Amino acid sequence: MAYSPCFPPLPFYAQTQTHLEAIVKSERASSSVLNYTQVSVYEHGEAVQYHGVLFLHLDAVILHDCAITATVTVQDRYSAAEDRRQRFSGMIAHRETKEKVDTYHYTYTMDLRKTMPSAVGTVVARPFQLKDDARLRCSEEHACTISWLQLQSASPEISETRETNGFEDVHADVRQMLIPMSSADSAAVFVERLRNDTRLCHPSSVP
Repeated sequence: MAYSPCFPPLPFYAQTQTHLEAIVKSERASSSVLNYTQVSVYEHGEAVQYHGVLFLHLDAVILHDCAITATVTVQDRYSAAEDRRQRFSGMIAHRETKEKVDTYHYTYTMDLRKTMPSAVGTVVARPFQLKDDARLRCSEEHACTISWLQLQSASPEISETRETNGFEDVHADVRQMLIPMSSADSAAVFVERLRNDTRLCHPSSVP
């Protein structure tokens, strides 16, 4: 039976999807969690301290006809404590807010034939939901960084969609896909799997 030079044999997809589902199952059991504290100081010396928990987890990864789709959820649960100076009395008033929840759903889609195995790797970085602020601290990791799988393309070939609290606020073609991973080891396993899949999807790698 002959196969198109652009498409691997069908058993490749079945085997790959089994491996990807195993990775997702493992990540669901041990999602990334960051307990953070952040202090913001305003121009009059008034301070607001935020306490929160950021949950990051991989929902699904599907490979079909060399097109990979990954969905990720990030949830930020936080509250604030504020010390504000009264305008006339000069006294400091303390106020605490109720817990708030922001939920972000990301969907990434890319054709692996449009990238190379070398474009798959890992990075260690802070989630964008946590501001790049020196006064930010996390109990799990002092710098509030986690491991991510990174898939890149030379041109904007990756479709990214983001929903924030149920409303779509991002729909763009981008140059990288970032997937939060529970550990550096799990990120390395995913990278090896995806590099192999990309190699098989690339026309020059398929007999």
